[in-house]
Amino acid sequence: MLSIALIRALEVFDLETAALITTFEIESNLTTERERIGRELHDQTIQNLYVSGLLIDSVKRNTNLDEKYVKNLDRALGGLDSAITSLRKYIGKLQPDHIDSNLAVSIRTKANDARFSSLFSIELEINLPKNAIIEPSRAHHILDILGESLSNIARHANAKRVNILAKRIDGDLELVIEDDGKGFEFDSTSPGFGLRNMHDRARLLGGKLMIDSHPKQGTKVKLLVPWEEAK
Repeated sequence: MLSIALIRALEVFDLETAALITTFEIESNLTTERERIGRELHDQTIQNLYVSGLLIDSVKRNTNLDEKYVKNLDRALGGLDSAITSLRKYIGKLQPDHIDSNLAVSIRTKANDARFSSLFSIELEINLPKNAIIEPSRAHHILDILGESLSNIARHANAKRVNILAKRIDGDLELVIEDDGKGFEFDSTSPGFGLRNMHDRARLLGGKLMIDSHPKQGTKVKLLVPWEEAK
């Protein structure tokens, strides 16, 4: 009877773990897609609308048009301005929820997420200035790299322990996430989408991301970026 109860308990645990992993994958995909849409709207759609507005304004100022046509052009400019304002608001809604600009607090909050701590033990060491505040956009990228690393461990590593180290070294921030999982044969020439996204974020921060992994030897992710406090 005891063995049957144990088997059933393990089956329930496996189901709950699978559900957590599915949740990680869905959240990661949704976040990535929202960011892609936001970038495209900002870099392409809004810029095209802005250029169109400049062209209309140039026509209005450099041609002799009847007053009724000038009014129509003014209405067109007003419509473009309204569209740009609406798109900027929409892009703002696509951004992630508020992030505490105190990086030490945010890293601790992310590491203490019950979804991760229910799958593996997390050892956390933070040596950062206690009251240092960084720009929310930089905090967002740093925490997303940490979150993606933890999600990858949950999905693939079968790890029992994860060590997270965050410290300031001279003018840089060093963030290290290391697990004792099964590791993998890392191919730097063909990384998965999640790893490419992490590398892209590191480049946006003006830093670099290093990944060291071997089968049965765990994985070590190291982020090194310039330390920049909010002005």
